[in-house]
Amino acid sequence: MPSKKRKKEVKNKQKTPKTIFWILTYLLLVLGVDSLAALHVQWPFPWRIFHWWPYTLYQAGRDWLSLPAPCINWLKSWPIQQFDLFKSLFWFLIPFAFSIRHMDWGYLGVKRWKKLDITLLLVLSVAGLLAVLLIPYVSALNETYPGKSFLSDSAKAREFIVNGLWVMSWLLGWEFLHRYVLLRQADARWPRFGWLLVPLSEGLYHLQKPGIEALGMVALSLILTYWARKRHNALLPFLVHLCIEFELILFLLLW
Repeated sequence: MPSKKRKKEVKNKQKTPKTIFWILTYLLLVLGVDSLAALHVQWPFPWRIFHWWPYTLYQAGRDWLSLPAPCINWLKSWPIQQFDLFKSLFWFLIPFAFSIRHMDWGYLGVKRWKKLDITLLLVLSVAGLLAVLLIPYVSALNETYPGKSFLSDSAKAREFIVNGLWVMSWLLGWEFLHRYVLLRQADARWPRFGWLLVPLSEGLYHLQKPGIEALGMVALSLILTYWARKRHNALLPFLVHLCIEFELILFLLLW
């Protein structure tokens, strides 16, 4: 008679194909919708309706629900005006809700790190800064990321806060969806090469960006995803990505 442990392993293997199918379908759907909205595609309807901001909730509360002003006025305040509700909901909150029951919390902490990983974090953060410093010298990047040094100090502080909150609205979900949800299931289904689905997804999504940026994202993703797979941890990739995004924000404010 097979042991209970063996039965559980067989049952989990049987579930994996279905699980990875639904994860890939979900990923294709939410990233596809977001890309169509970002590219301002109009057919068969304006996909920008999926650009959900706090002001969108303010309008809904005011016009549809007739909520009192004191309850919803904060939704149009400047610090959160660019907080991306669609990404926050579909990239993080929904995947997290479905994952929490069987969450491997070690994926989100530092207990699985080694001393060398701190050095890797610093090296990749510096490499990201060097890549950001190339922006003025690459025309495609220069056009996409114009400098904002002409702003007043108060306006720069405001831009830093607004853009910082915007980054947090999508970055947490991006990393969780790719280097936790997708990576774990793809690696379980295809142990040798399944992890490559993560750089593939990140590369395809960044095709809407300049080519050099898309290539840079794939290269970074290969390193971060390989590390996450080896350590069974997603915190270092998140921190590296976070550092690079804030390096970009600061550079644009100073350039």
